[in-house]
Amino acid sequence: MFNNVFSINNYSIFISSSDYLEIKNNLLSYSKDYSMWFIKSDFSLFENNIVNFGQSYGIRLSSCNNNSIIRNVIFNNSKYGISVSLSNNNTILENVFVLNNNGSIQAYDDGLNNSWYSNLESVGNFWSDNNGSAFHLIDGESGSIDIFANYSDYDKDSIPDYYELEVGLDITINDANDDLDGDGLSNFEEFTLGTFPNNPDSDDDGLIDSVEVDLTTDPMFNDTDNDDLIDGLEIQYGCDPFSNDTDMIYFLRSLSNLVFQEKNKDRELLVS
Repeated sequence: MFNNVFSINNYSIFISSSDYLEIKNNLLSYSKDYSMWFIKSDFSLFENNIVNFGQSYGIRLSSCNNNSIIRNVIFNNSKYGISVSLSNNNTILENVFVLNNNGSIQAYDDGLNNSWYSNLESVGNFWSDNNGSAFHLIDGESGSIDIFANYSDYDKDSIPDYYELEVGLDITINDANDDLDGDGLSNFEEFTLGTFPNNPDSDDDGLIDSVEVDLTTDPMFNDTDNDDLIDGLEIQYGCDPFSNDTDMIYFLRSLSNLVFQEKNKDRELLVS
């Protein structure tokens, strides 16, 4: 499962009793329940997904074993960013956890032998609530700990090095307050929002990211109200990007008026 956008679903991804899956490069936003929920699913890879603004857990494993959860960005979910329940021998590594669980402990583990860091590579996960400590406690009965919680932020700008390298930022200087793509949002704001700091219009809807933040439309989903009109067109033609009831009518009416105006201009030119 690759390169999908999920928004405003109960469970954006729900999988049961399926093994050896690859779930990569997906965006899951505003889920009404768990954004990802896996039951009795083993030996799978979850990598480079963005999971944000869910109303419950970001990722929940239930009776799942030997999975790898690597380099995901998980932020602003109402409950734990990751909950590992009755699940064993999973690897949770190089993920970015920001402001999940209302700023409290961001992950839960009651399983056995789940790895939240790698001694071989001396890496763990990035935690926004870590306050500079190399050790980060995971909630739950297993007593898990991430001992490389400050694994890779060379310039101490709260943006992980791997992320900076992926999007073309500089890991040697603090560029959190810079604006690489000139869209009115700082690099750190783009990181926390899940937008792309190297693209002024992350969802290609004709509105730059800072405008979408001001309007409160979704800067990572080009059709906030799911009515088949991208947000940029809705703003251009006076439609409501948050309501799909009458947008197409307004759009067609506005388009018709423009065509009528152009025809009148043509007639005036012919007469003159």
